[in-house]
Amino acid sequence: LTPEAYAYGAVFVRDRLRREQKLNFERAVNETRIALTASPLISAGSDKQADLSSRIAAVNSLVEQLKSRRIDGRVVLEMTANTSQIPGSFVVENNDELYIPPRSLVVGVYGMVNSSANFRYTPGLTVRDYLKLAGGFTKIADKKHIFVVRANGTIEGGRSVAGQPALPGDLIFVPINSERGLFWSR
Repeated sequence: LTPEAYAYGAVFVRDRLRREQKLNFERAVNETRIALTASPLISAGSDKQADLSSRIAAVNSLVEQLKSRRIDGRVVLEMTANTSQIPGSFVVENNDELYIPPRSLVVGVYGMVNSSANFRYTPGLTVRDYLKLAGGFTKIADKKHIFVVRANGTIEGGRSVAGQPALPGDLIFVPINSERGLFWSR
């Protein structure tokens, strides 16, 4: 690898795995459709006078959104963020793809923050530090369920993620707090 390569952000895609994931995902979407149709979208504070057809339309909308997701067959390679080589402990198959990006210089902060943006990566800063750089949380932010999509494809979340060090290429996301009222829960 060249000195500019960011091995931690490597994207390894296996075609066979993508096909398997697609079949399993389609099966899960169909099971979700059946479950939600049989028990239409019951949630906290649901309106008892809600029209059944609007509930079915909501189920169909959700299922269509799920169906439109792209299944890529990515395999997460286990390595540390500062590694300079790809692990050699896997077998390459026909149609596999390996992309090694250049070292990322930014950390993205998005969602329910006051100023979503990409910020220059600075070693030693934590997820909390980047949230402060983004102006902190909005009123409808869900501070308990912040998550970080790492450059290697893994996702970390929970209460302790804010204190963890940010890594080059991280995407920090603050979701909306759906418990703030009936409108948001719908």
